[in-house]
Amino acid sequence: MRGMTDGMTIGERVAFYRQRRGLTQVVLAGLVGRTEDWLRKVEHDVLPLDRLSVLRRLAYALDVALGDLIGEPVLMAWADEPGRRTVPALRVALMDHRQFLTGLRPGDPIRLDTLAINIDE
Repeated sequence: MRGMTDGMTIGERVAFYRQRRGLTQVVLAGLVGRTEDWLRKVEHDVLPLDRLSVLRRLAYALDVALGDLIGEPVLMAWADEPGRRTVPALRVALMDHRQFLTGLRPGDPIRLDTLAINIDE
């Protein structure tokens, strides 16, 4: 979701991703072992998110890459982190041009005659 959240603070990103996942503040706070009041203050940038361990727990609970949560300025993240999750997996699937040309799965060879027909069309 990078690009869409570029102008947001970390707190605003937490709120954005929380709402996108359909989680309440109570539920997300519970998932990261904090209180609802703490999360409300984080989302309104009253409390800073300055501990990596907390950021990682939030990213995991929100099912986003840590770079997405902190607004890392990267064009595209090919996460090699263990346990690839929803957003990176979708990013890979959507960025594979072969599916638009021939409907092939990643790793399948592209037949040149099929490619030529698709180009002509």
